[in-house]
Amino acid sequence: MEIRDPQEFLRYFGKVHQRTMNVVAAIPPDKVDWGFRPDKFALGDLVRHIAASNRYIFLEVAKGNRSSYHGCGKEYGASYDEIVAFTERLHREAIETLSHFTAEDLQRRCTTPDGASIPAGGIGARVVLDPIAGRGLPALAQATTTGGTIIVAGYLGTDMFGYVDGQPTPFPFIDAVGRNLNVRGYNAQGLMRDPAAVALAKRYVYDLFSRGSVAPKIDKVFPLSHIEDAYEYLNGNGQIGKIVVVP
Repeated sequence: MEIRDPQEFLRYFGKVHQRTMNVVAAIPPDKVDWGFRPDKFALGDLVRHIAASNRYIFLEVAKGNRSSYHGCGKEYGASYDEIVAFTERLHREAIETLSHFTAEDLQRRCTTPDGASIPAGGIGARVVLDPIAGRGLPALAQATTTGGTIIVAGYLGTDMFGYVDGQPTPFPFIDAVGRNLNVRGYNAQGLMRDPAAVALAKRYVYDLFSRGSVAPKIDKVFPLSHIEDAYEYLNGNGQIGKIVVVP
């Protein structure tokens, strides 16, 4: 979905918030700390996470800033009433900022936490490749367009059970269900065991390059003697494209 009119965007944003608060209203106040497993989000965690994500990820990125999301712990509200007050306060802050957005602001490009460049109020990414997995997956889901696809490879950052640094990869339930996202896993090893599939994949890629339809996007080139600078730049997570090291 793409919204170009600021007032229409505000109405849409308000409707999404109201649907969220309708669900929150169904939570018994004495059950905000309930979770189906001790190592999973409790109900209160989920509400705080949605509120904080909207305010500190979505809104900050839309303003052209970096994400300032720092978690969703009880320090932001422990009781039911405190959680509701926290959620409503952040929503008011978001509305106040968004009410000053122009049509040009909605089309201004911004950079999502994973480095994708999208319009601030636009459609988001249609296809997202996540080779890391881990707790950043929900942020990627928020940057994906309605009906979009997230392909999770995960081998760069996870163990065989999907854990990163001992923590499970969270499933972005709210975004996946609310916006019909397709979250699918991908295992290159399975492809490599099928010679016909490998041949088809190679031909597809080679044809794209031979026609000039695709070209590698290079963000920055470092000499091998500056390999430490290249790693430091990579860890800064500010690149859009490949970092190349040459002899």
